Amino acid sequence: MKQIRKLCMVLAILSLVPLCGCGAGMVRYLMEHGANAQKGAVSMQQDQRSYAEIARDLQDLGIGGITDELVRSLEEQSAQLPEGAIFSKTANLLSVVGMGTFGPELSSWTPARNGVYSFDMEVYDEGKIYTYFLEGVAALGDGELEFTNITEDLSRMDREAGTGPRSVSFDWNGTRYTMEMSAQQDWFDVAAARQLSKIVQEAGGDKQLYFVGDGYQSCMVFYRDAAWAREFQQKTGLPLSTLLED
Repeated sequence: MKQIRKLCMVLAILSLVPLCGCGAGMVRYLMEHGANAQKGAVSMQQDQRSYAEIARDLQDLGIGGITDELVRSLEEQSAQLPEGAIFSKTANLLSVVGMGTFGPELSSWTPARNGVYSFDMEVYDEGKIYTYFLEGVAALGDGELEFTNITEDLSRMDREAGTGPRSVSFDWNGTRYTMEMSAQQDWFDVAAARQLSKIVQEAGGDKQLYFVGDGYQSCMVFYRDAAWAREFQQKTGLPLSTLLED
């Protein structure tokens, strides 16, 4: 299954328009389950609109990276989904512009700087799950979230089973932080997002981390103030939270 998923990601990257976040997880789910994909789906309040209409609202909110070509491609791709498939166009568009850029054969990753960071909860590189997470969040801060000296400790894990404790450490604002997680094979542990959110909150300031899922396995992260969060929710119908849910 993991090899199939990697192939899907490569094909998405080569097409320049990856479907539904950092790898085709949600679209693959929709294709497999069709009209039964409603369970866990995010609010569809605004999703009767076209991608062009959604794009305008997101651009008004300061989300970059949305081109006319991208909008046209997503409209064409959504038309190919099975009848009755339930998904959020808004979350889909956000996940695409926030996924960053992969190097050849997924050998490297560069975060996007479009005002949103998105990632697939099933991560393709188990050894750098939280390194990439911290780099993606840091790219949201325009210099305010400079996480440096990132190191992941996998020494306590059962590497064969993909289970056990693991941690990631980093420097920020003159302090060394360590976040403790439970290894879950190649799945992201939401404990990392909760710990980082708390670290950012305790540092003070008007901005904090906000999270929203696509109802399947992609997550979007923002670093904004409360007024922006209220406007985002009003325009998109997507519920933001300062704590990433399981």
